[in-house]
Amino acid sequence: FVFFRSMLRTGLRQWPCVFTSQRSASKVVAFKCRSMHRSAYSTSSIPMQLTYSRVGMVPVFVACHCSGLHVPAAAVFGAAAATDWLDGYLARRWNQCTAWGAFLDPVADKLMVGTALVAVAAAHPSAIVMTVACVHINREIWVSALREWAATQKSAGTAATRAEQSEQDAEATGSRLVVGDLGKLKAATQFVALQLMLTAYAMDDPDQAAMVYYLALGLLVVSAGFGLSSAWQYTKSI
Repeated sequence: FVFFRSMLRTGLRQWPCVFTSQRSASKVVAFKCRSMHRSAYSTSSIPMQLTYSRVGMVPVFVACHCSGLHVPAAAVFGAAAATDWLDGYLARRWNQCTAWGAFLDPVADKLMVGTALVAVAAAHPSAIVMTVACVHINREIWVSALREWAATQKSAGTAATRAEQSEQDAEATGSRLVVGDLGKLKAATQFVALQLMLTAYAMDDPDQAAMVYYLALGLLVVSAGFGLSSAWQYTKSI
C-alpha cells in the first residue's frame, strides 16, 4: 500500500508539470494539451480499459497470494504482463493515445511489479531476494523522483533556460536511446523472472520448483543490473 501510494502520488505530481511546460511553449501546443487533458479520463477506449484493469489486478493478486492460491496469483500476474503489451499496442495501432494513458501505463506496471517483488520477498525472505527486491523498488522511486524534478525544472524555466535545455536535450539523445533500450531489457527480464518465480510457487514437484525458482532469481538479478545501468544513464542525461 505504501509503495502504491508513493508511485501514484509521485506520478500525479509529475504529470501536471509536463502539461505546464508544454502549454508555455506555444498556443498550438497549449490547445493540443488541453484537448488531451479533457479526454484524459475517458474509459471508453479499450486500451484505457486494459490499463485500468491492470491497476485493478493488484489487489486481486495480493488476495490470491496471501491466501496461498499460487496458481491464480501467477495467472493474474501473467494477465497483467499481457495487458502491459496489449494496451500500448492497441493504443498506437488505433491512434487512441492519450496523455493520461501515457502516464498511467508505466505507473500500472510499477504498481504490479512492486507488489509482486514485495510478495516474493516476503515468501522467501533470504538476503539475496530482499536485496534484489530493494534494488528494483528503490530504482523505480529514484527514476520517478528524477522525472518529477526534471519536469518541474522544465516548467519553471525561462525562455533562455529552455533554449539551453533544448541544446542539452539534443546532446543527450544518444544516452536516452541507451536508457530506453536498457529500460526495455529491464522490464522484459523483470516480468519473465517474476512470472517464473510465481509459477515455481504453484508447482507440485519440489525439485522442478527449485530449478525454476533459482532460474527466476538469476533473471531477477540480471534485471536489477539493467535497472541500475538505465538509472545511472538517465541520471547523467538529466
